[in-house]
Amino acid sequence: MWNINRYTALSFGILAADQILDLLIELALPIGASVMFIPDWLGVMRFDGPSGGALETNGFFTLLAIVLIPIFLRWKMRDTYDALYGVGISSLIGGLLGNLADGFRVGYPVDYFVMGRAFNLADIALLTGASVMMYRLRRKDDRIKNN
Repeated sequence: MWNINRYTALSFGILAADQILDLLIELALPIGASVMFIPDWLGVMRFDGPSGGALETNGFFTLLAIVLIPIFLRWKMRDTYDALYGVGISSLIGGLLGNLADGFRVGYPVDYFVMGRAFNLADIALLTGASVMMYRLRRKDDRIKNN
């Protein structure tokens, strides 16, 4: 049976927060409007269609999610489990689910943050999860070498 724990809740929390922010941006800003904190560099913007950072089709993200989510879920069920591992895998799964949900809803990942390039909360979760996993795996290698 599927066990809902804090890491599963984190994955679905990232998905929910990403979708809520998508909808808030769609409701608050007309297409093409932006609220820039540093002109032309940092702010929030509503794009009409895929932003410059997104692919023109959702096929890549769909395929990526279909391939990686089962791998991450299997990896998540391993015996060597700690907090860094749980946060890293859960962030990766949540980010993939967020971009996949955007793809099903509008056909492409919806980007709304601008900081030089456009991105969304799911992209932040993917980057955070990958960084945490790289740190955790590196830390594990260091412990093996020191023994």
